[in-house]
Amino acid sequence: MKKLKYLIVIIIVCVLVFVGIEFFRNKENQTQNDNNISNDVNNNTTETDSETENKTTEPEENQSKNTEIKNGEELLEKAEKTLVARGWAGASNNIIGLKDGIIYYYNKGTGEFRKLATGIEDIYYKTEDSEEITAKQGEKTEKFGETPTFLIYE
Repeated sequence: MKKLKYLIVIIIVCVLVFVGIEFFRNKENQTQNDNNISNDVNNNTTETDSETENKTTEPEENQSKNTEIKNGEELLEKAEKTLVARGWAGASNNIIGLKDGIIYYYNKGTGEFRKLATGIEDIYYKTEDSEEITAKQGEKTEKFGETPTFLIYE
C-alpha cells in the first residue's frame, strides 16, 4: 500500500512537470511569433532613402488612380485591409486583400495572385470564429474569374 502511494505521487509530479514544460514552451513560441510579426511590420513600413528618391512626383490624384497592385508582396505592403483564410490545414497561405475598392487573392504557398473583383466596399469576417471572408459589394461590382470557396459576396 505504501509503494502504491509513492507511485501515485511520482506520476502526479511527472504530469505536473510535463504540463509546466509544455506551457512555457507554448508561451516562448507565442512570444517569438509576436516578435517576428512586429519585426516584419517594421521592416515593411520603413523606406530607404533611395526608395524615396526613386518615387515619381505625380500629383496625388494621378497616383491614387494608378494604384492597382501587381503581386502578392505588394498586396501585403500596400493593401488597406488584408484577411487570412482560416479553418483548415494550409488556410493561412490564402490571403484576401482590399485596395481602392479592388479585392485580390494571394496564395503564399503557390505564389498565385489575381484580381477577384472591383467595386467592393469592405472585407470582413461575419463572426469572430467565421471560416468565411465576406466581401461587401458596392453599386457597380464586377467579378473576375473563379471565386475562392471561402469568399462570400454580400
